[in-house]
Amino acid sequence: MPTSSNPADWAVLHFIGHIGRYETELFIRKHVFPGGWIPSLAEVIVEMEHCGLEVVDVDVENLRRHYAPTLDAWAERFDRQWPAIQALDPERFDERFRRIWRVYLIGCAEMFRSPAGYTHLFQIVFSKGNITRNGYPMSRAHLYV
Repeated sequence: MPTSSNPADWAVLHFIGHIGRYETELFIRKHVFPGGWIPSLAEVIVEMEHCGLEVVDVDVENLRRHYAPTLDAWAERFDRQWPAIQALDPERFDERFRRIWRVYLIGCAEMFRSPAGYTHLFQIVFSKGNITRNGYPMSRAHLYV
């Protein structure tokens, strides 16, 4: 990532979002993240502008492809660590909890693998205002070192 003499010059927003406006899947809204919402990329950028944030760099190219293997690894670790998780609070972390999170992790991995999917993983580099030449590189060359 870029270097800056002032770490407050820029930040990264890393989030799951839709291409286009879609409802967040009912299963996720009801069982995994109650009341949760997956915004579109356009909605996030508009809200950033409303807050006076300047988009410096948007990477939407390849991160979606990387998220399925990440979810696969999380599902495998979740299964491997299930006895320890359940031991923390057997009433809360019951069989229903385990099944919900397995469906979520495995189902989301397949959603991110699907070529027809509209849910992506975005990173937006932004600043609080006009960033200077010293606050962020002038090209993307730092990304390809």
